[in-house]
This record gives sequence, structure tokens and C-alpha cells, in this order.
Amino acid sequence: MKQWKININGTQNAVVFVPNHWSGKHKLTINGKEVELKKSPFQAFVGMDLPIDIAGKECRFVLIGNKADIAVDGTYIDSKKLYVPLKSMPWWTWIFVIVCIAIPIVSLGGALPVVIALLCSIWCVRVSVSPNIRTAIKVLCCLGILVLAWILFGILLFVLSGI
Repeated sequence: MKQWKININGTQNAVVFVPNHWSGKHKLTINGKEVELKKSPFQAFVGMDLPIDIAGKECRFVLIGNKADIAVDGTYIDSKKLYVPLKSMPWWTWIFVIVCIAIPIVSLGGALPVVIALLCSIWCVRVSVSPNIRTAIKVLCCLGILVLAWILFGILLFVLSGI
């Protein structure tokens, strides 16, 4: 559970966020009133950036992974960093995700290839939506993650073929 006391126009406002990692149905209350958090596709991987109204002022509720924060007047309350809007997943990310997901298809299944593919896909998605990295660097990072995934798969094949 995460709690904030936000002073807007001289009035203290209580904001409480209760995450539910099992169902993904998180709960956000502002001054005791529950606020509906709209779910979006791939929210668990990409994150959430929603406008919320606190005492008539528009603020932003941002959830990335397990880290929740609220931006008021362009600054995050907890981290004190400037608010940068969370971007949606670029189209080119799907290319990296599909090539990662090809690992368990090529291997005809197995738990370890599935784990490698899922972890590397999630990593590519997280890198691609990061607001502080230029697009060219994001693509290079995702390419590196993809190469790492296939190298890990190759090592797995090599180790298992020697048994």
C-alpha cells in the first residue's frame, strides 16, 4: 500500500494506492472515494499513466512495474523528478517480441525456452516505452536483448545436447 498527503490550495488530500499483483485490479482512493483505474492492453508490461482529479486539479497517476507515483504540476511527488508522459509501445517492438517468442516455437516447447522468451520480450517492451531514452538507443538495446535471448537459447541447446 502506498499513501500520499497532497496539499492543493491549502487543503490536505489523502491518496491511497493498493496494488493487487495477482488480479491486476489495483485500487486508488482519493479522500476516501475510489477512483476507477482503466486497464489497458499490456498494462503489466508497459505501465499506467492516467489523469486523476485531486481537489479540482488534474494530476497524473503513474504506475510502472511495482513503482507508483503521482505527478502534480509537472513534478513527481516521491522521486521529485520532472513528469514525462509514459509513451505507448512503438510498432517496432512487436518485431522483437515475435522473434523472442520464436524461441519456444523453434525448440518445440519446454519451460526454459518459454522463460527466456517471456523475460526477453518483457525486457524489450520495458525498454521501448522508457521515456528518457532516444529511439535509436532503444532499438539497439532491444536488438542486444534479442541477441542475448538467442545466445542463451544456443547455450541451453549446447548444454542439453551434451547430456
